[in-house]
Amino acid sequence: MNIVAYQQLPEWRHFPNSYPLVPGAGLTFDGQELAGPTWRLPLGHLPAGLAVSGPRALITTQTEEYHAWGHLGPALLVDLERGTLLATLKGERALALPASQFLLGLEGYGHFDSWLLNSEGQELQNWRSYGHYFLESSGSVRVFECDRQNPTSSAVVRLHRNGAIQRGDRLLEGQIPRPLKLDQDRQLVLNGPFLQSCCESLRLQTLLKLPLTCEPEHSAIWEQGSFIEVGIIQRQKDSYLTHLWRLAR
Repeated sequence: MNIVAYQQLPEWRHFPNSYPLVPGAGLTFDGQELAGPTWRLPLGHLPAGLAVSGPRALITTQTEEYHAWGHLGPALLVDLERGTLLATLKGERALALPASQFLLGLEGYGHFDSWLLNSEGQELQNWRSYGHYFLESSGSVRVFECDRQNPTSSAVVRLHRNGAIQRGDRLLEGQIPRPLKLDQDRQLVLNGPFLQSCCESLRLQTLLKLPLTCEPEHSAIWEQGSFIEVGIIQRQKDSYLTHLWRLAR
């Protein structure tokens, strides 16, 4: 992997959404409503994320008003066949699992938790871990943890169905951007100034070090055609500076 282009912009540049809201499966969002082929369901809040497994969907939402949890809205478990609300939960990130099950996570105010939920929203298992979730081919869940500690205790971990947590390599920052999925069991991680790959061993292998000396205010990694792009925003005294790198695989 090597750098093929670099751009510096004297502004805050918005990066592609790491959690795009792509309904599919005959579903559409219209404002604060979710619509199916034969039904419409008012959500009461703005949709933020969608996880679909079989005839169930878990929708994370955002509120328009700022409150103690920022703009976090309820997580809504929906029956897609009838267009009915099955459960109202609290969580920020969701992952669809086989058999109409879901993983729901929450961080803040003492929470650093992930819950395994069945098709009715009942808790089957829980782990003291939270972050960016990826389903592995083995059925386990890989987590790139996101905490707010300084120094961070975040690591790459694997959540096992029996409640055990298998820890891998440590992360340099507690709020890394969502890694880029390369295939079922491999992700590309922006870990501090390092671009690293992570595989089944939960070990991080450095592919490239970006020439960056500042602490980022915001960062992201995404695909752009056949290239990979990395964006990092640096806070300056009275403004922001955006660094953009284009990388060849």
